[in-house]
Amino acid sequence: MKADGQLLTIQTEEVFPQFPSELVHPNTAIVDVDEKDIDKRPIGTGPFKISSFEPGVELKVERFEKYWDGKAKLEKATFAFNEDANARKMALQSGDADIIFRPPVENLEKLKEENVKIESVPT
Repeated sequence: MKADGQLLTIQTEEVFPQFPSELVHPNTAIVDVDEKDIDKRPIGTGPFKISSFEPGVELKVERFEKYWDGKAKLEKATFAFNEDANARKMALQSGDADIIFRPPVENLEKLKEENVKIESVPT
């Protein structure tokens, strides 16, 4: 790992396409464990700020107007958490969701037929 101003470079020993998402995963995120009330007062530098959070249910964010890298394209977004892959798929198909994470593998071909864009990375 090396840093140069605002650039941080991390080189893994093996190909690891999930690495960027692992950096922000709650179990592996880089946080100061001594920070008081970090679970109630999240901090960050992104284009959105949290407007509400219900653990295990949903996260609502709104555009952070003072973001250092320009205005975000979206005004707001809602992230709904659902462990049931079929429920996520149905939310996408009904229009209740615009994007889902980890759709049921057995439904990928059907979703493609419905003109859903599937993005994947090699393992």
